[in-house]
Amino acid sequence: MTDIPPPRPTPSQLLRATRPWWIVPIVLILLAGLALALADSAPLRSLTYSVM
Repeated sequence: MTDIPPPRPTPSQLLRATRPWWIVPIVLILLAGLALALADSAPLRSLTYSVM
């Protein structure tokens, strides 16, 4: 008997297999950016001016 190597997964199969793990961090980063953009309040502005 000869050992036949398993076929290599296609890129779409790899994305389908790992979908939750690469979408969650991207969504969290986007939500954090959106929250910071919407929370444009005076304390945050004063903090950015003090850092600059």
